[in-house]
Amino acid sequence: MRPQTLTLNPAQHRVSGTVTLAERMGPETVISIRLPDGSSLLAVLPGEVAPALDVIASFSFRDPGMHLLRARLFAPWPRQ
Repeated sequence: MRPQTLTLNPAQHRVSGTVTLAERMGPETVISIRLPDGSSLLAVLPGEVAPALDVIASFSFRDPGMHLLRARLFAPWPRQ
């Protein structure tokens, strides 16, 4: 999933998590989100819109047909 597919949207939330980083990068703001299971997501939002740090925020997908799936690795990645 690309970070640009998430949008800050508490009304139609699909995923919620704690905001751990909000960094303005030109015309966009990069948001790091820690999910309740300990995994993390990145969201790239247009403009200066960003929730406060250490606050639980709700996000939805720009494409309503997208769904968040939990992936599992059955074997560790090979070390090089």
